[in-house]
Amino acid sequence: MIVSKVLQERRKLAERVMITRLSLYNTRMQKCDHTKLYNKTSDKNVKLVPERLTQTIIWPSEDDEIVESLD
Repeated sequence: MIVSKVLQERRKLAERVMITRLSLYNTRMQKCDHTKLYNKTSDKNVKLVPERLTQTIIWPSEDDEIVESLD
């Protein structure tokens, strides 16, 4: 008897949490300017991509150039 009562209470709590989350999400999405958010994210990505590329490129060292010139 006690177990079924706890499950019912938790189920109700879970439903309330889900409804609250959906409500907050809808409110937030209505206030959000999607175009502005997209452009801001794109601008940040445009700045980050060159940085990331330079981090991943293995630049030849002077020693590599000397060895190649000897070949």
